[in-house]
Amino acid sequence: MTLRTRRTTRRCVAAAAALVALAGTPGALAQQGWLARLMGVRSVHELGASDAATRAAAARRLGVWGAPEAAVEALVEQMRHEEDASVRIAIVEALARRAHPATIALLAAEVESVSAGEYARRKAALALASIGTQTAARRLVQLLGVPHAEEAAVDALVRLDAVAVPWLERALSDPERARGAAAALGRIGDPTTVGALSALAVRAPPSVAVAALDALGRLADAEGRHAVLARLDDPSDEVARAALEALARVGVREDAQRVLRVLRQRPVLLESAWVALASVAPDRAAAWIAREVPPMLRPRLVALRDPSFVAPLAALLDEPEHGPAAALALAEIGTPDALAALGRSSSRHALIARSVAARLGGERPTGFDVMGLAPATGLLLAATARLGDAAERAVAALGSSNATMRAAAARALTLAPDPDACGPLGRAFTIERDAEVLRRLADALAACRCEGDVPIGIWLDRIRSDATAPEAVLAVSALHAAAEGRNRRRLIEAFRAALRADHPRVRAAAALAHGRLRDASGVGTLLHALAEEPEPAVRLAIARALEVLGPHADAIRDRLRRAARMEADDAVADLLDRAAGLARRRLAAMGDAGDRTMTIRVRRASDGAVMPLVEVLLPDGRWLRLAPDEDGWLWLVDLPSGSVHVRLVAPEHASAP
Repeated sequence: MTLRTRRTTRRCVAAAAALVALAGTPGALAQQGWLARLMGVRSVHELGASDAATRAAAARRLGVWGAPEAAVEALVEQMRHEEDASVRIAIVEALARRAHPATIALLAAEVESVSAGEYARRKAALALASIGTQTAARRLVQLLGVPHAEEAAVDALVRLDAVAVPWLERALSDPERARGAAAALGRIGDPTTVGALSALAVRAPPSVAVAALDALGRLADAEGRHAVLARLDDPSDEVARAALEALARVGVREDAQRVLRVLRQRPVLLESAWVALASVAPDRAAAWIAREVPPMLRPRLVALRDPSFVAPLAALLDEPEHGPAAALALAEIGTPDALAALGRSSSRHALIARSVAARLGGERPTGFDVMGLAPATGLLLAATARLGDAAERAVAALGSSNATMRAAAARALTLAPDPDACGPLGRAFTIERDAEVLRRLADALAACRCEGDVPIGIWLDRIRSDATAPEAVLAVSALHAAAEGRNRRRLIEAFRAALRADHPRVRAAAALAHGRLRDASGVGTLLHALAEEPEPAVRLAIARALEVLGPHADAIRDRLRRAARMEADDAVADLLDRAAGLARRRLAAMGDAGDRTMTIRVRRASDGAVMPLVEVLLPDGRWLRLAPDEDGWLWLVDLPSGSVHVRLVAPEHASAP
């Protein structure tokens, strides 16, 4: 090759790389024709590089660029002799994107390999699922008989959903594969499989029966009840426990006597039996713990919301470990005797719960008083309870010289929004410098719907700072969802830049903002970001935005289905299925408000240590960062139902707690 030819090639490669950045998505680049082919040729060449990182990067590019047949052929050939684990995983990820039927045998061999790590086996199984054919489903079912491959195969079969069901039903009659098949069918949730699972649960040996009973519990179909009852007295504790846990989902009141017999005769099954009794006959379960709540039952008790449990919950109010959860349970039950029990307790968590009860529509409890607390905490409790003067007091506190008080004032206006507070909030947001206060002000501006009180330019400045970007992005996207013209273009540009930020919370907020802005032009950008994103919480937000932006064209739905099959996180996969129009169960919508509440108590690592911040990932994809009060208490209200993930982080400019 001449010097001029090499220079020309380098210029072409540089031009291709530039177009990658401009196009924003692999699909956009693929339509550049010869440039995409050039990048594919270069990547095939770099698969032979001596450096593992170069080979891995080349493999990932071949998942998108280059002629499909040539790219798959090169990846398969490299996989046969590649020894580096990270490169093998990159090749598997690329083959998953290509979803070529010719790779089924190779991927199945990787799942079956003893030398491959657990993560590599799971990636290979999900790559098989991405192919989505009957042949891929059959090969995954065959892998259920391989002990070290079973878990990965089950996860992948769940992603295949209805495609896998016929093969899984056949596998129920295979002793080696029945356990994995039952586990997969339970997670898929197809009600037509209840009969087959019931027959298996009745006749199967213990290890298989446990999986079949768990599946029947997940399906929660009354047709499976008799099979569950048939194993309730099984001599195997594991089988009887699985039957009790399933009965909690499918049982009826007439089953209470049998459960009580298990409670009396088999102490080792106490927890599962009592939970089943609480489900089928709450009053009898409450009577059983009337004298004392056994320690192992306390975590289960505080999760219940039936009025039958007011007395045992009240008995836990002053207990440090379970008292806060018991108080919230009483607040959400909200009956007069529940509120009276809260009123008799002097604990902080009981006071928080009383304010929550008032918020949920209960009458203001007798003796409710926040005046004896620290001003910031008193203001937050008043706002939680929606006391008449809470917003007025919060507006006055926005001018405090104390940052903690200003943050509390802003959060109070989020809890008790008042449109008349928009002017003071807008002025405070413009001049504030404290990161925590700015985050709370952004939330309050959105809650009070202060659309015109902060110029777009100020919002864009806040978005450029990692410390305040997530809240600013979510607030401005809510307030200016209907923006048009230049302002809309500026916001879209800012959100797309934030989607590439270093901090995952910024990327998550930017993804949700695309959904709020209804930016259909950003679907390709979101799909590309989904493929490259390593953080599950960000992928959850991207999937949420893609769901909001639907319904999608057939080509996009196909990409969403493939992405769901490749996805390692169950919650993200569920959302992608929903975005593709396949989800069977209802998921919390973005911004959904509910009636659930949670309290968090943070204790400093040592006297004088900096109080950490609390990050909370909500079911709708929002990723909050909040500061507890001076005593370490934090409470959240109006939450949707679903799993919540909580972690502690160090405040800005502070060492880790």
